[in-house]
Amino acid sequence: ISGNILSLNGINVITNSMTGDTVYLYAFGNANHQLAASGNIYFYSVPAQVKVSSSGNEYVAGSVSGKVKSLGGAIAGVDVLGVTASTIATSLENGDYTQNNIPWGSGYARVSNFRYENYVKKYETSDNTLSSVDVYTNLKPDTQDPTVTNVFIVGESDKVIPNNSQKLIQYTVNDDIGLNGNGIVESVSFYYFDPHDSVWHLIGSDYGFLTGTRTYEWQIPGNLIGEGFKIKVIARDFAGKDSAPMEWEDTFEITVPPPYVPSSGSENGNEFPDIPVPSPVIRSGNKIPSSGSSNENEFPNILEPQIEIPSSGSENGNEI
Repeated sequence: ISGNILSLNGINVITNSMTGDTVYLYAFGNANHQLAASGNIYFYSVPAQVKVSSSGNEYVAGSVSGKVKSLGGAIAGVDVLGVTASTIATSLENGDYTQNNIPWGSGYARVSNFRYENYVKKYETSDNTLSSVDVYTNLKPDTQDPTVTNVFIVGESDKVIPNNSQKLIQYTVNDDIGLNGNGIVESVSFYYFDPHDSVWHLIGSDYGFLTGTRTYEWQIPGNLIGEGFKIKVIARDFAGKDSAPMEWEDTFEITVPPPYVPSSGSENGNEFPDIPVPSPVIRSGNKIPSSGSSNENEFPNILEPQIEIPSSGSENGNEI
């Protein structure tokens, strides 16, 4: 207790007349003048020792440590709560936990996990370390299988679905183990039935603390075409039990998406992006034929061999 006035649930206790670092015996009760005069006082709590101080940080630095245990041994990975939100701790692989900044006086520790029983371990601490405060709990009995209901593909009530498109599978899960009346499962798996090979194929799975109504994305492959397709959903709880498969009622058809429809005004029924046509490149020694060219092509001038006219008097008409 620190300061001049202690307030608890609207009840004020004057503390400025108390001596610091002194232990007092406190209990909360009720008495009026008549009862006090007769010596009768009704107490609502067991008297406890309280040490007062003028400092609000004194006597609040204790720590508590121990193990989280069940009938099956140490429990890892569960939260251990204390008297304040800041004293939460998580048990290690061997079950050990440590809570720091524990207020001096009476306290408690308990496991906070929807799968485990909520047993409370009480202790008394002061401004020092308190060890071997073991917290005990057990798994809640899981007596029922999880359930899956309300399965369908969102927005596809006509049950004609184009392939190569992304759709949402909606479903609802429940279990007898959960929080605030809402069952929680560990995983949900999704399958589609292909009528061409009569086999259920895995679409994918969702993992975590899954509860209530949810959706899962399905990218429908482009090679699925035809009638008679189905989907089903199976949930698994944290005890490893599977739900009964739940299918979308009846079957559905997967079709090829319609072709692209061009905008109005297109002459040939197809529109493509404008592709620039490269201009002709005139290289050295080439030219575009002029109008009236007889051979449609003109090429660079090629030197022809010169023929020398023989001089007069040559016998064979050729001189080499």
